[in-house]
Amino acid sequence: MSKNKRVLVQSAVSFVVLFGLFIVINCFSTYRSFYNVYIPKLKEDSGRIKDYSRKFLEAYPSLTWLMDYWQENYSNLDVSRSSLHDTAKYASLPRELIANRKSITSEQAQALSPEHQRLFAEFCYREILSRLDELKDNMQMHSLYIVRPLKDKDAFVFYFRDSDEKIERVLFLGSTLPFTMSKHPMIQEMYSTGKEPQEFEFVRVKDYYEDGSGRAEDILYDYEPLLADGKILGHISAAFFETDVKRAIFYEVVAIESVNVVCFVLLGVLLLFIMYRQVLEPLSRVQHNIRDYAENKDSASVIRELQKIKSRNEIGRLADDMSSLAAELDHYTEEIAKLSAEKAKLDSELSLAASIQQDALPNDFSGITGFQLFTFLKPAKEVGGDLYDFFMLDDDHIVLAVGDVSGKGISAALLMMRVKTLLKDAALLTHASPLEIINNVNAMLCEDNDAMMFITLWFGIMTISTGEIVYVNAGHEYPLIKDSSGIFTVERSGHSRPLAINPNAKFSEGRLTLKHGDTVFVYTDGVPEATNENNEQFGLERLAEYLNEKPEDSPKELTNSLLERLNNFVGEAPQFDDITILCVKYS
Repeated sequence: MSKNKRVLVQSAVSFVVLFGLFIVINCFSTYRSFYNVYIPKLKEDSGRIKDYSRKFLEAYPSLTWLMDYWQENYSNLDVSRSSLHDTAKYASLPRELIANRKSITSEQAQALSPEHQRLFAEFCYREILSRLDELKDNMQMHSLYIVRPLKDKDAFVFYFRDSDEKIERVLFLGSTLPFTMSKHPMIQEMYSTGKEPQEFEFVRVKDYYEDGSGRAEDILYDYEPLLADGKILGHISAAFFETDVKRAIFYEVVAIESVNVVCFVLLGVLLLFIMYRQVLEPLSRVQHNIRDYAENKDSASVIRELQKIKSRNEIGRLADDMSSLAAELDHYTEEIAKLSAEKAKLDSELSLAASIQQDALPNDFSGITGFQLFTFLKPAKEVGGDLYDFFMLDDDHIVLAVGDVSGKGISAALLMMRVKTLLKDAALLTHASPLEIINNVNAMLCEDNDAMMFITLWFGIMTISTGEIVYVNAGHEYPLIKDSSGIFTVERSGHSRPLAINPNAKFSEGRLTLKHGDTVFVYTDGVPEATNENNEQFGLERLAEYLNEKPEDSPKELTNSLLERLNNFVGEAPQFDDITILCVKYS
């Protein structure tokens, strides 16, 4: 499955889950809203049923006499539903009595003959029974009844008809129902005040069917008093199954939510289609072109394809940005290629310069007699500003020099070569003392020194036959000297300021007389200032300590041993400065 299809399916699943959750919440909310609206509406409908029944009954002025007569003589009355339309038996009643039955008062009915009383009461009951049956059949209710509570905890039934989808239950005139007034506070209050209750009474009852099965139901009862001659003759009750109420609400909710489902499904399909056309498909094309550019670096083709994406949204702007990025990447690639070529050329030139610089330094120790000599130089970069030099003035004199130009890199290397040349030329041409040579070289270095660079230098001339060294220390590191004591110590005499700062600077000479086995160790600041990963410097004390571990070693052995210790100390930290060493042992 492609990524776009996977995203589309994931989006569809998310939509279905969210939609399902929305429908469940909405169904519950709608159901509760409908229930809260339906119950008051049902109360209104029940009120109309009761009002109709009450008004129809109270239309008989003789209702008080009729209900008392029905209760007392129900066994003598023929009021079965099968004979409701048999009117021949009432032919003996005066026509005026039947025609004016709704204007006959209780006193007038009481004045009738016993036979006429029976027929009149029976005729009126049949008429009321027929009208109440018609009302029950036309209205959706569980039961409708008219009863009068008795003193012995029962209720006398004037009318009772109860039905659901499985049974039709009818109680005839004269039947009784179990009834305890104290268990029905709403009815008790109604008989006390004569006012209709404002709410339904919820009662749980259990109905039994002919097959012995049964069910417990919550029924909503609504009551209204039946009044005549200023007293309550009984009460009318309309009852509804709560399950019927909930079922009716459920069907309405289902009808509404079905429409919502269809609308949301269509909306979801439309949104997914729009997402595919406006987001996923253009995004897929952007991704494809990015991969194509990464593989082929064909920016012209990628830009051409990206410009075909016309989406007026973030994807369209992304395509435009990627087109610009591809063009800029091409430009940067060209620039990087040029810079790489230039860097390669510069690296080559630096490598050549480093080779030239190294070749300019003496490294041939053969032919040296009367002393041992070893030198070492390692620049921090390709080329550096440190220098060392040694050369013979004549058979008995050798020049020794170690210097450090301020700064690093090419500028320092160029100045280092100039210093080396000036020193050698001055020494070979003049055969002057170290002090005179340093004064002359310093004056020449101060000329045209716009960069304000300076040089520290240890410069000495050793008489091989006597071991005497006359030297000038122009701001350089203090050398370490091992004399007859057999211990390296720091030589601090004859220290002056660096070269190339002041053309009139005053320098001073120092003198050493070496004896057999004495050693001079000269170095640049790259040795004591070498720094490890904890930003800790090697230091002059540690340098002297290591040299004194094997002070009798040859200059080469001393130097190599020290460099090994120095490398172990520095570890993975980068080299901080150029490192230069010149070691002489008089023999």
